[in-house]
Amino acid sequence: MESYQIMPNRNAYALSVGVFAGDSSTMDDIAQAMLEDEGFFMTEEGVLIRGDTISGAQNATAVSDGTFAASIAGLGPSPNPRFTDQWYNKDRPLFAAEVISMKKRHPKKCKYGFLPDSGDMYWIIELKVGDYCDPWQFMLRYMKNHPNNMEYGGSIRVCLLKKPSVDTLFQRARMAGRRGVPHILSDKNSDGETYYYLCTRRTEDVESGAGSITTAVQVAAWAAEWASYFEVSMKNRDVWNKWVDDDHFRSWQI
Repeated sequence: MESYQIMPNRNAYALSVGVFAGDSSTMDDIAQAMLEDEGFFMTEEGVLIRGDTISGAQNATAVSDGTFAASIAGLGPSPNPRFTDQWYNKDRPLFAAEVISMKKRHPKKCKYGFLPDSGDMYWIIELKVGDYCDPWQFMLRYMKNHPNNMEYGGSIRVCLLKKPSVDTLFQRARMAGRRGVPHILSDKNSDGETYYYLCTRRTEDVESGAGSITTAVQVAAWAAEWASYFEVSMKNRDVWNKWVDDDHFRSWQI
């Protein structure tokens, strides 16, 4: 695995204090909230809201701290049984739980499928990260040995499609005078093609035990968090310096 350092309301989910955070009002407000490590919620549209601005949130799903069985008939396609090494064929109750929880939390914003060559399951989801930017579209891609926390971000990888693409992020970072885009990893598909995904959490922040598993619902919240940090840090120097304040990227501070 290679870490790339690219050069020059309601139905909300509790988003715990961590590296990435967000807000739905103004960019100044969200920047201040990020710097002060405030708690957040995420609506089903993907808007991040400060914890002190939302009341009476119901059916909230807690997202774990981090520094950086039922019928599913009619909900979507069934897994192909020929991929015997895939997690969803080894644990059908877990597959059903993942589909039901995502459909419940994001009924209009997500759909799932399976990559034809590898059989990897994925979700396509669009999230309105904040009022200060256009919506982001993500692919949440399960590794075949889900659930595990052996890699950064866990066994559900957050990939960017075209809204925006990874190349677009690099271009925006250069235009903003930043040295690159932090917290991005890469891997190869079965055909040898390289793809990039977001480093949303450390391995120790990902749950993979029998009693607690990091699900796609939680990973979607982390994706919105990452996107919100990127958007704000392109304009706010203090937020940028906090985002890159680790051993890998500290030299990028400005």
